[in-house]
Amino acid sequence: SMLQDSLGKPANQIPQLFIPYKEVLDVYNKQNLSVPEDVAIMWSDDNFGYIRRLSNPSEQARSGGGGVYFHFSYWGSPDGYDYLWLGGTSPAHTSFEMSKAYNLNCKTAWIFNVGDIKPHEFEYQFAMDLAWDVERWKPENAADYVLLWANETFGKALGTQIAEIKTQYFHLTAAGRAEHIKWNNFSIAEMEERIAAFENLTQKVKAVEAQLPDRLQDAYFQLIAYPIEATWAMNTKILGAKLSFEYAALGKREAALAIALDAQQAYQLIQELTVKYNKEIAGGKWDGMMDYAPRNHSFFYDPIVVDEEQIDEGEMQATPQDSIRNFE
Repeated sequence: SMLQDSLGKPANQIPQLFIPYKEVLDVYNKQNLSVPEDVAIMWSDDNFGYIRRLSNPSEQARSGGGGVYFHFSYWGSPDGYDYLWLGGTSPAHTSFEMSKAYNLNCKTAWIFNVGDIKPHEFEYQFAMDLAWDVERWKPENAADYVLLWANETFGKALGTQIAEIKTQYFHLTAAGRAEHIKWNNFSIAEMEERIAAFENLTQKVKAVEAQLPDRLQDAYFQLIAYPIEATWAMNTKILGAKLSFEYAALGKREAALAIALDAQQAYQLIQELTVKYNKEIAGGKWDGMMDYAPRNHSFFYDPIVVDEEQIDEGEMQATPQDSIRNFE
């Protein structure tokens, strides 16, 4: 009635959305809320890229249709389960979720939460291209978009190598975003393998970087080098700190001290990369855009690692679980 009175036309001619986000979806499901036929129901993901619910047959027939609110970036609870810093949602994942929604008549409106646009440029571009032609980028071929994008952005001479790098980054990120590594329960072997995999990927990044013309260096740093090198450093910092206690508990003194140093240097690298992003590329055009510690969560800062005194005094003869608790 408020809209109708204010705009002077029937309410069913005024585009409206009802978004059952978070606890509102529970209320909608349990209380059978009556939503006017002409209002579009916009379903939301679970904040991490998995759509919680989509339209059933009766909802698909609504004149208002349906939509989706989907996160590429998330400002989370006080616990810190955010991912505001670096992008990492693959085209295949986005297509799988959004194509499913499209096929269930959620076509009226799509909203993509990208937060700060710069860290999520790739994800946002794919979302717009998918919305423009959903039939072109179905789940079975959406992964091919990376090569199309790489060729379009950096040229075909290095497009294949860049697409392979970006694809591997998505694969590694699927097992844990840079912002969530603190909570991942990896084994010692898995932590070692993950650090090594990101280090190898970083070497590939640098090899391609050396072949690019000057005019593409800034774009490459923003879109490829910064997110990958920063993610490698974050994994080395968080997992390396944990490994320093794990190794110490196993009596591996030198290995513990070496990985502790790696973790500390990784934190320095993150700071240096971020200064380059803000102050050096494009003549400082993006100064202030990149923040390596969104919301100032403690795990973004210098790591807690084992030191020589702790080892020499025999304080690290603890179980692996105790050593992780010490790190926390």
